[in-house]
Amino acid sequence: MLLNQSFNHRRAHMKTGVFKVKNSRSSNRDIIYNAILDKIQYCEWVPGTLISETRLAEIFGMSRTPIREALFVLAQEGFVDIFPQAGSYVSKIDLKRIQEILFMRYHLEYPLLEEMASRRIKIPDSVEKILLLMKYSVSKEDWKETVALDYSIHEELLKSSGHEYIWNVIKKELPHYTRFRFFEPHHNEFKGDKPRSLFEHSEMLEAIRSGEVDSLREIMKSHYDYNLDTRREYHMKRINLHPEFFSNIQLLSY
Repeated sequence: MLLNQSFNHRRAHMKTGVFKVKNSRSSNRDIIYNAILDKIQYCEWVPGTLISETRLAEIFGMSRTPIREALFVLAQEGFVDIFPQAGSYVSKIDLKRIQEILFMRYHLEYPLLEEMASRRIKIPDSVEKILLLMKYSVSKEDWKETVALDYSIHEELLKSSGHEYIWNVIKKELPHYTRFRFFEPHHNEFKGDKPRSLFEHSEMLEAIRSGEVDSLREIMKSHYDYNLDTRREYHMKRINLHPEFFSNIQLLSY
């Protein structure tokens, strides 16, 4: 279905005041923007899904103007394709963009974490607590919370190194990477005897604590895998289930 029951649930919350809807067009646009972005980044709407302005207007009880404004912003950010006279559709997952995001994260974050390791800067207790919460979320298979906590670990580390503005640059692109992660419905990166994502976060913190810069470098290269080489066969296997959902697949085909 184009719009499922969760939107009706969201609308019910709006009526009870959880969402404080102002009468300004910009706030209405933001509500629509966030609702659509959640559907897209968590792959509840797959690439190619038609986004009905009429249906959204009915669900949210709004005019189509803020809906069109939200869709325009989402199109500028690469989440929506707008075709005149044909409608708005969820965009494909761009593997080139995913590579660039991972490349950016490695080359922005690694030097800062390396500095923390070389100077033996104490890891904040907040980071250790987030990792424990992340493990708990994995045990409950709460994947949205797990991925949010994953990002929070990196955010706290960058803040503790005095570079919160760099994180603000990174986080703008994270919904694209989240799409790539949630395209894997079984979330295998968090499963197994040594769940890859959890294990790498633990190893990363230990390398910073002990000042092991070389170990940290290798962990970070695996963690970001910005050429998508480390798990190329795994990526191709899942992408080949729905190649029509992706663009720039040739980056993984050699």
